[in-house]
Order: sequence, then C-alpha cells, then structure tokens
Amino acid sequence: MEEIERQMEETKRLVKEDSLINLCKEYTNEARKIMENEAFWKQKAEEMILEEKMGTVPIEQLEDQLDLIKECKAVITWYLFFIQVKFQRAVSGLIKGYESEDEIQTDYNGSAKIALIAVYRSQQAWTQLFPLMPDEDCILPLLSLLSRIEKVGKEKFPMANEFIRPGFDQGGRSTKTIPKDREWIPH
Repeated sequence: MEEIERQMEETKRLVKEDSLINLCKEYTNEARKIMENEAFWKQKAEEMILEEKMGTVPIEQLEDQLDLIKECKAVITWYLFFIQVKFQRAVSGLIKGYESEDEIQTDYNGSAKIALIAVYRSQQAWTQLFPLMPDEDCILPLLSLLSRIEKVGKEKFPMANEFIRPGFDQGGRSTKTIPKDREWIPH
C-alpha cells in the first residue's frame, strides 16, 4: 500500500509540474478573468445597443451578434476547465505507462483527443468573438495560449488524432482532430 501511495503521489507531482498542464492552468486563469468580468461584457453590450440606436447597425444584425456572443461564451465556459482536466488525465496515463495491445486506442490518447477538440472549439469561439470585441490585449493572448497548448498537446500525444471515439468517429482511423462535420460555430 505504501508503494502504491508513493507512486500516486509521484504521478500527481509530475502531472502538476508538466509544461502542458501549466499552459492549461494559465489559459484557464486568464480566460476565467474575462468570462467573469461582468463590467466588460455589459460595456460591450451597451456599445452594441448604442450602435443600433444610432442607426449604424440594423436590429437584426445586433440580435445575431448578441446571439453569437452568447453562444461563444457558452462554449468557452463549457471547456474552460475541461481542457486542463482532460490533459491531466492524459498526462497521468502517459506517466503511469498504461499499455494496451493497441498503442492508439489508449485512455490517454482518447483523453488527449477530446482535450484537443476542446482547444479547437475554444479557439473557434474566441476567433468568432474577436470581430465583435476587437480587444487585442484581451483575446489575442488567449488565442496564443490555446495555440501553444495545441502544439504541445500534439507533440506529447502524437497518436491522439488517430484515436477512434466510439459513436463519434466513423469509419477507419481518423487523421483529423476535428472532423468538418463537428464544427459548431455558424459561418
């Protein structure tokens, strides 16, 4: 029992110190500040409403923009902690060295794949928000962090994209992290 506990503590320590996990923590902390900044969102909504009242933006366009902001915020919030948690599981599995007959269909590749999907969807949400809220100091650093997380995640889990999620990925081995039919944001 003592040996198992020691191994568990060592795995926790290694996961906590992992560069990918630290990038995820940084993203979570910075994105959370923005998502919880009610004054920021209220100010932007008031600016958009003022543009409509001045006649520079039709009411239909304003409604579409507000709906898109709401949808993007929902996606960002949904994945805010998810990315870090799934990468923690993947890194933990990699550290523990769980092996299976199929080197692709492992728990850690599956966890890494869905973490990468969450990164992609978060990137898309922030990218969709940017034209509506062109605050470079706010959004661009988050996109940069997500890009770094994606790069390190793909380097650490090079076979994650090939993992087949039962009920989600059809046919043979998938070579894309995000199949085109899974994109959620309207274009």
